[in-house]
Amino acid sequence: MRLSSVEIRDYRSIFIDDGGKPFRLDLAEGANTLVGQNNCGKSNVLRAVSLALDPNHPFSEDDDAPGPRPFSYPIITLEFEGDPTDPVDAKVLAAAEAWERELCGAEADTWAELGKLVLRVEFIGMDNPDELEVHRHETLVARSAGGVITGVDELFRLNRHAIAELRASVRFVLISSGESLESVLEGNFREILHNVVRERLKAEFETAEQSRQDYVSGLQESLLGPLRVRLANDVQGLFPEVDGIGLAPDVASIETTLSNVGVTVDDLVSTPLDGKGTGVRGGLLVAMLSYLALNASRGMVFALEEPEAFLHPGAQEQLRDLLEGIAATAGVSLLVTTHSPFIVTRSPNGRVFCLAKDAAGRTRVSESAPGDADHAPLVGGLLRETTIESLLAASSAFPRDTKAVILVEGEGDLFCLQLATDLVGRPDLLDGLALRPTGGTVRMVAQAVITKASTDLP
Repeated sequence: MRLSSVEIRDYRSIFIDDGGKPFRLDLAEGANTLVGQNNCGKSNVLRAVSLALDPNHPFSEDDDAPGPRPFSYPIITLEFEGDPTDPVDAKVLAAAEAWERELCGAEADTWAELGKLVLRVEFIGMDNPDELEVHRHETLVARSAGGVITGVDELFRLNRHAIAELRASVRFVLISSGESLESVLEGNFREILHNVVRERLKAEFETAEQSRQDYVSGLQESLLGPLRVRLANDVQGLFPEVDGIGLAPDVASIETTLSNVGVTVDDLVSTPLDGKGTGVRGGLLVAMLSYLALNASRGMVFALEEPEAFLHPGAQEQLRDLLEGIAATAGVSLLVTTHSPFIVTRSPNGRVFCLAKDAAGRTRVSESAPGDADHAPLVGGLLRETTIESLLAASSAFPRDTKAVILVEGEGDLFCLQLATDLVGRPDLLDGLALRPTGGTVRMVAQAVITKASTDLP
């Protein structure tokens, strides 16, 4: 199941506009990049998605209600699309179909028959004699109007069952800016990693578990054996009814061991990961996400906050390519926030959303564009003006088979090179070369500097 749209009402800086419309993102199949200046609400979008998909995400009545609407509570609606030919997706859609039919009637139009499922998570305030209590409520959303409800209990059961099937088929990971590997492994990332290891490395997992059991047995029989015998003899002398004494060493499970695994980075010296900079740690976390995306048997929703932190521009470009590769994996949905034009997706399957706050302090989507479109109007605000982004786009949009980059002054120079190779019958001489007219000698210097920083190509 792929996350295809996000709609948010009344969460922190996100609330309905003057026309009553909620904040909405229609997501692309590839990487979805959220850009904008500091404090525009990018992180709030990721946390709202986390609030809906992770039942353990904390909710605060004081902090999470929107300032201008303090008595309103979040309503988050997520739309998923599934592949009916995939057994896991088909199971989810069948459960959703059963609920919609029970609610709306056998002949009603349903989201499930379109391969879609809509989940709504809302927080409802209820007055009690002592205080206001806020309760979390989850339900599917039907495509058609409800009919005559004959069995409330059955309807409730089908709703719970469909949501349970959805949660079993989709896993969510939120990685906040600067988050450490240890804190990530304390969350649901750990459960996902364990499931992937058990599913993809079943034989190796069973071998490791057998080795662990043999180790425990060895401790009990050899190192702890004499102590156990002595304790049993002495205790039985005092208490004849005691049959024996057992000593069980506390050896961590395979799952716990995986969660506490130490990571070192080897270059000139071997350094623990926590001794490396934020950029290296962030890069490793993204690499782990790539492993999960390629090996998980369930859908994945990844939300990454500023993964480029403390990386130099060339590494940011490589990280962007890695993220686009993760997003291209079937069943993976990816949302990324960034301040860097180097991280913004340039894939035709991706989408870029520019977020901003209006005069009321409301987070809104000011503009959006496909990944392969002109990003200058969206990203220019990060750079105070659009020239740098225009140069950056021209400097980094190279075909994947590019071996070298040649900058020329204008279109005439480009034409002459192409004409010359055609006249001698050797157009292949330009294969693998990215020829880029810069529009003048002044721009050539600037573009050469940016190109050098944004790619490792000669």
